[in-house]
Amino acid sequence: MNETKLKLLQVEVLVVFMWLVLPSLVVQLVHRVSSAPTVMTDLSRAASSIGESAMILYLMWRSDQALKSFGFRFELSWSLFVLSAALFLACLAIIAAENRMLLLPVPTLAAFTRRGLYRSTSAIIAITLAAASEEFAFRSYFITRLEEVLPKRNFAVPVSAAMFGALHLFRGPAAFVGATVMGLVFGAAFVKSRSIVPLVMAHSIYNLWLSFSI
Repeated sequence: MNETKLKLLQVEVLVVFMWLVLPSLVVQLVHRVSSAPTVMTDLSRAASSIGESAMILYLMWRSDQALKSFGFRFELSWSLFVLSAALFLACLAIIAAENRMLLLPVPTLAAFTRRGLYRSTSAIIAITLAAASEEFAFRSYFITRLEEVLPKRNFAVPVSAAMFGALHLFRGPAAFVGATVMGLVFGAAFVKSRSIVPLVMAHSIYNLWLSFSI
């Protein structure tokens, strides 16, 4: 890769990171201090996730690389399902350690019915889209790009994990550490499998588990 292209990619990575993290922090802080989430807040989160995903997919499309090189491989196999399950369990272990809990609450039907059909449906849509958007950005896009622009390819996973942790910094230092560890685990899984599918599945199920356990 020539020097000019390398610098352009470095600038691109930095701009995308700032574009993803800063608005996301503002939106999450506003939601944190506002009243209980509604269908409209869920839909606004979903729209934000769709916009972020569209930008990431556009940057992938305009590059010289095939989408498969970013992990868009949809050949399902038992190994991918096993990987997804392992990642989900790793997420539960991380959040348990973060909150110093031996056992995590389990999703219940009461949590679903308490919200009502429309609120529960909008929450499921928003949570799933947010998980997919984060995986597209922090694993699929950033790891692939960082492997190109950093001095050593092995730096890509820890750097992307720290970036993922920064996205959750508004929740405090413990959340930053937990998200960074999750980024390391998911990043290593992405590098090993080169498939975004099990990561999106595990991340979505994990977020839904937490949302309907409260």
